[in-house]
Amino acid sequence: MRRRICFIAVSLAAGIFMGFYLGLAKLALAVMIFTLIAAPTLAFGRFKKLMKEVCLLAVFFAFGAACFFVSDANEDPLLRSVGKQAVIDGVVCSIEKKDAESYRMTVKTYEEKSKVLINVYGDLGVEKYGDIAGRGVLISGVPELPAERRNPNAFDYRLYLKTKGISVLMNVAPYDIEISSDVKDGFINALSNIKRGFERKALEHMDPRNAGLMMGMMFGDKNTIDDDVYEMFQKNGTAHILAVSGIHVGIIYALMGRILKPRRNIPLNAALLFTLFAYAALASFAPSVIRAGGMICVHILSKLLCMRYDMLCAAAGIAIPMMLINPLAIFDLGFQLSFLAIVTIAIALPAMRRLHDSGITAAFALQAGLAPVTAYHFNYFSVAAFFINAPVILIAGAIIPLGVVMLPLSLLPGPFFSAAAGFMGALCETLYRLNELTYSKAGLFFDVVSPPLWSLFLFYGFFFFACSEAGWILYKRNSKKKIIAIISVIIAASIAFAFPVRDGLGGARLIFVDVGQGDCLHIRTPEGKNILIDGGGSLNFDVGKKILKPYLLKNGVGKIDMVFVSHRHLDHYGGIVSLAKDFKIGKLCLYEANSVIEPEILKETGLRNDQIAYLSKGQKIILGKDVFIEVLYPGKKTAEDYRELTLESSDENDISLIMKVNYDGFSVLMTGDIDSEGESSLISACSPDKDMLKCDLLKVPHHGSKYSSSDEFVSLTDPDFAVFQVGKNGFGHPAEETLKKYRDIGAAIYRNDMQGAIAVFLKGGDPVIKTCIETFIN
Repeated sequence: MRRRICFIAVSLAAGIFMGFYLGLAKLALAVMIFTLIAAPTLAFGRFKKLMKEVCLLAVFFAFGAACFFVSDANEDPLLRSVGKQAVIDGVVCSIEKKDAESYRMTVKTYEEKSKVLINVYGDLGVEKYGDIAGRGVLISGVPELPAERRNPNAFDYRLYLKTKGISVLMNVAPYDIEISSDVKDGFINALSNIKRGFERKALEHMDPRNAGLMMGMMFGDKNTIDDDVYEMFQKNGTAHILAVSGIHVGIIYALMGRILKPRRNIPLNAALLFTLFAYAALASFAPSVIRAGGMICVHILSKLLCMRYDMLCAAAGIAIPMMLINPLAIFDLGFQLSFLAIVTIAIALPAMRRLHDSGITAAFALQAGLAPVTAYHFNYFSVAAFFINAPVILIAGAIIPLGVVMLPLSLLPGPFFSAAAGFMGALCETLYRLNELTYSKAGLFFDVVSPPLWSLFLFYGFFFFACSEAGWILYKRNSKKKIIAIISVIIAASIAFAFPVRDGLGGARLIFVDVGQGDCLHIRTPEGKNILIDGGGSLNFDVGKKILKPYLLKNGVGKIDMVFVSHRHLDHYGGIVSLAKDFKIGKLCLYEANSVIEPEILKETGLRNDQIAYLSKGQKIILGKDVFIEVLYPGKKTAEDYRELTLESSDENDISLIMKVNYDGFSVLMTGDIDSEGESSLISACSPDKDMLKCDLLKVPHHGSKYSSSDEFVSLTDPDFAVFQVGKNGFGHPAEETLKKYRDIGAAIYRNDMQGAIAVFLKGGDPVIKTCIETFIN
């Protein structure tokens, strides 16, 4: 087997991956089943050699799984303090300013040797906040667990922090922090002072936007980059240049190699490695920097020992210790993209050069390899990325070396830094304008739904096999049987490794999306239509852009066919307004009273007037086979009444649509924000047939307010399931007396704030409800 170390690295990663998603018992069962199926086949004489290789890889697969289980069993001592008042005594490892009066710090404790994330809300009262890094600190507060994944296939913040070695966080105010005057870690403090001093001087001599771009490219520090600018680079497929990557380290290595020409001179190579180590330290030892630095070490060693350097083997040799030190590193996006880029360059680039060799072949090959995983994680596809990355990397090849030269100049007096900053500003401005040019052209990027994980594994299996030397040889020899066998293995492995990642909510027909303090129901019809009822919203957070849109795209939804808005209060309508501006929406349905303010609605949403529909009591909307919505309240009124309701009244009881969703015999009553007075009006409106209010599942009115859910209303609706769409709030929602009412009638209670998204499955028989976070509520 050629490049055996590469297969060992893949086996090790596969073991960690399967150990994380399956757990010990399920993994043991899966291995047993695989052994029973595969062993008899491989036992034949002609397969004995292959059997030895498979056994070797199986050993490393098991070792990878064991490494994960050992790492997982080593519980962070700080977890014992979660939910209790505690004092953290440690040293500040890093600090960054989030906005005018908030900071994010990473602190390593002295006693437990654990890392904890500290969110500081308020002004710390220090102008040079970087000087805090390396100092001792005492912090009082309550350690918390980071947020889990709260919606299907959404971002898992807890796992993200675990890849950084952080298990708990604390939210504190400045008066909870006591910063020591003594520097406890001189190395960290010196690095921070160099970076912040460089940043301050850059801001003095450069345009803030260009200074921010430079800091991002030099150190991966994106705090001074405007969100709009970063989004532009991201949609162009060039955001990788704003995070320190292997490209940056490679550029510095190439430059210093030309200057020093170390060849086999040990002192010069040592100086080169020291410089790269210092740069890696300034870049906070990002996974991509460690990967690149490690591969450079191997390259230098190969020259000194007069040995052949192989890029794939070097990458595998660096990946293995990284995974052994931190098994969860494989879930770090920087780790994934960095190694994927190297594998693409090593395998796909030579194949593409055989077809066409030009200046853009490398950039094209790299984008072909990274585009699918970019679509999976970030939900966009950039056509511009295939063309713009070549000039962007060329410009970066000038910016990064100049930045390295500017670092020592920032410590010296005189006009030298100012002169260099002028050149740097011109280069960063060129980079910005180039991205702006392609960003402004329609059609060069577009949103895409996340491809299924099995299709991602399948693509990379076929892509790398087709581009590999082995695949090319088999093709030339017309070895059809071997090609079919390898393709079969790729298909089986893709399905096997994608299967455990499912979150179990994929087949749900009704999903109460967790949008924080707000309402949102997602309905999937048998015909594949997607309907939303409300969409949450917040003054301080763009729910539509940051929760709804990612949720939809990551769950295979590229268009919403119909949106129903109960009323135009922020926590129901705000997310829809944001979503409508940046997502395909077929129809927006509101209570008929809103017809008198249609111009305002069109301006808010950016929709056309033929996309707006108005509803009132008695209407029935067919969504699909055995799926329909009935409007129960309010009824039709005069045009004058509508003007009074929309222009003068803020009472949601008079303007809130109450709808009953019927899905294959299962009924859901959506109640908006009505209080007990509104419930009385609804009961009166349904007085001829009060059974209309009876439902299987009730979306509890007004997030469980104590002013809603009257005894009569709870009795008439008589739900089997009560869903409280609620997030962290200062209103006391849900009220304990309201919760008790639903417990007393025997309804099963579900809450977004405690359980995340709530999914209803309706595949025959009794309905089954599952939640994103498995927490039982009494």
